[in-house]
Amino acid sequence: MSKFTFTKAQINQLKNNEYVESVSSKGITYSLEFKYLAIGVWIRAVRLS
Repeated sequence: MSKFTFTKAQINQLKNNEYVESVSSKGITYSLEFKYLAIGVWIRAVRLS
């Protein structure tokens, strides 16, 4: 577990990101859309290797 925490400025910046569902000083919850996009990129990368 990380001891890293987000500052208020970082939290505000992350809240404005369309792919972030929620954010706190200790973590980020990404949107389902972002998760699908990330998995798609990963699958394409695996196929190329």
